[in-house]
Amino acid sequence: MKKYNLDYLIEELIKENKIDDIAKYIEEDINIDPNIEVKTPRMEAWTELYDVNVNDKEYELSLTTMLLQSKKSIIELNFRLKNYKQLKGQDSNRGIETGITGTGDAKDVFDKIVSTAVVLIKRKQPDYITFQAGEQKRQRLYKLMVKQILRKVSGYKVSNISPYTNDNYDESEFWLEKI
Repeated sequence: MKKYNLDYLIEELIKENKIDDIAKYIEEDINIDPNIEVKTPRMEAWTELYDVNVNDKEYELSLTTMLLQSKKSIIELNFRLKNYKQLKGQDSNRGIETGITGTGDAKDVFDKIVSTAVVLIKRKQPDYITFQAGEQKRQRLYKLMVKQILRKVSGYKVSNISPYTNDNYDESEFWLEKI
């Protein structure tokens, strides 16, 4: 019996539109066990989106709440510039920009995002707060953002260990833990 991986099957489906053939391969190669036990997931997650306007530019603050099996909650914060391609002088085809945008609004953006994040953290009181920054410039800014959040929200400290893996995290991750 020839084995096909899922990526191969999807590519075939897309390239040649052979839905019936793909279905036949799946039926032949996969033995579905009707008695399989599906365990409770380790984590639940839901995302809330908040629109933040800074100097006539729309940003989106994404707050994803995850509930670990231990019942501890994690809030992951992300924010991005919406409608990046409409900015003057930009020729990007991207609809949303998550990196450094060069709009010149960095201080105003961080002030507004940190203020919004502080309100949400105080309201939700998660066990952990996390966000990530890929670029080194952004990592420096996020270190400052952590300091600002810690000044405004009591009961948290910087954590050196990810609650996901119980390992030290790399410099692109930032974690706060409820004391």
